[in-house]
Amino acid sequence: MAPPGAGTLGALIIVCTLASLLGGIAPMPRGMGVVEASYISLLTLLGIPEDLAIATTLLYRLCTTYLPPIWGWAALAWLRRHDEL
Repeated sequence: MAPPGAGTLGALIIVCTLASLLGGIAPMPRGMGVVEASYISLLTLLGIPEDLAIATTLLYRLCTTYLPPIWGWAALAWLRRHDEL
């Protein structure tokens, strides 16, 4: 059972905001490493088990950072094949 406030929308918004802020301050492209560490730390502080926080963070970064270029490349290839560019 999660502690009170661990799964509330407000707590998750604060976690996302703080992690993005720390990632923006860091001198790394797109906050690589800093954002992940921030997400894991903040989620753990909320009482979410560390293994679940790590899995959630890596899945989130996979879906928001690493997969979109693949979809963009596929869309660009399709547009070029059909002379839409």
